[in-house]
Amino acid sequence: MSIQGRASPTVIFDTVGFAYLEVWNPVQPQVSQFAKTVSFDHGGHWGSAPGPKPRDARQLALELSAALRHAGITPPFVLVGYSMGGIYARVFAGMFPEEVVGIAFVDPSVEEFMEWFAQKFPEMAHISETHRLAQDEWASQRLSVGQARRSQLPVIPLTLITATKPQDMLTQRVLPYWLETHRNWLRAYPQAKHIVTRNSGHEVVLSDPALIIDAVRAMVNEVSSTSIQSKSAESQISPFLRR
Repeated sequence: MSIQGRASPTVIFDTVGFAYLEVWNPVQPQVSQFAKTVSFDHGGHWGSAPGPKPRDARQLALELSAALRHAGITPPFVLVGYSMGGIYARVFAGMFPEEVVGIAFVDPSVEEFMEWFAQKFPEMAHISETHRLAQDEWASQRLSVGQARRSQLPVIPLTLITATKPQDMLTQRVLPYWLETHRNWLRAYPQAKHIVTRNSGHEVVLSDPALIIDAVRAMVNEVSSTSIQSKSAESQISPFLRR
């Protein structure tokens, strides 16, 4: 884990397991100027020891929760889920709703697109026997997607960034549906903000980190303001409750 910054809330960065925590280097130091931040390697990847199998979203959430407690990092949490990290953030928030006060999705995977892609491009979505036997994150993605679909998110601020810059013939073909599925998913969350960028492809963390930093800053300011207002209201009501 890389822990930077001091102020509350704590911003937790997550993405797919094979991406090491340093992928957040263009973003984390800047966010740590106004919040405590955490990036980490998933169990079995890079600096983290292997964990129990299957490597699905619920198992990853349990391990992240345990790691945070072990490091003395306490809620409230703002989650930043990039790509498959969007699925993982939804499952974590569904399992620990009292701990999560906001989620920023960075070009996230959503189940509608993943299912469509597997039908249209089965050779690219194929799970090999090696992966099946390993029960790794790639082999467990269907489990993770099902867990995300069943997760109930708390009523919290949500921001979703969709990157729509084509990078090759394949992305040029699938990007319209990528954007459509993001919009479809957001219909269930009227409080959410949707940011569509044409300046970046899926590598938005590297190509436009300022966009993510600004979105996270706005969310941190929002949840911090809400917390201050809530505490102020409680201080005004409490004398009456004591009578």
